[in-house]
Amino acid sequence: MLWYKQSQDMPGLKFMGYLYTNENIESEFTSKIKLEGDASRNGSLTINNLTPQDSAVYFCAAWYTVDDETLIQKSSLSLCCMTSALPHLQMAQGLICCQH
Repeated sequence: MLWYKQSQDMPGLKFMGYLYTNENIESEFTSKIKLEGDASRNGSLTINNLTPQDSAVYFCAAWYTVDDETLIQKSSLSLCCMTSALPHLQMAQGLICCQH
């Protein structure tokens, strides 16, 4: 399961990391996020120490093998959540869940 961030101050999607047998997080997000789940159909992204810069749309993408013999893959990209880390909110972390 792959995770992406899209915010107003950056063009396109920013790759944050992925969860396969363990989590693999891009260096700029290592102290900011945690990835959990079964890595194919269910996953969660936890964002720590929320700030206004965390206001964004977050996406997850999952893939799985349908037929081991032909190795056909299906993939999908889901809009998971839009966060609003406003300065007056005192939230330590946000949790975003993804299901495919």
